[in-house]
Amino acid sequence: MSSDSNSTAKNITAESEVAEPETPDDPIRIGFDISDSKLLTGCVYQNDTSTQPYVYDGGRARALRKDLYTTLKRL
Repeated sequence: MSSDSNSTAKNITAESEVAEPETPDDPIRIGFDISDSKLLTGCVYQNDTSTQPYVYDGGRARALRKDLYTTLKRL
């Protein structure tokens, strides 16, 4: 427990069992590429061909890269 003149804080650690996820028989494969020019492309692979391609540019790709970096840093 810690406190200062304005507030008091208590840190609690909790642990729980987490089951391993099951791998489906037919998983959906996806691919991403984040380029240096702030362009994000992605697609879904079905039957070894890409389908549903999409492209994000500028701010959206930059925000996704920042989210990825922050998430990996926290892990």
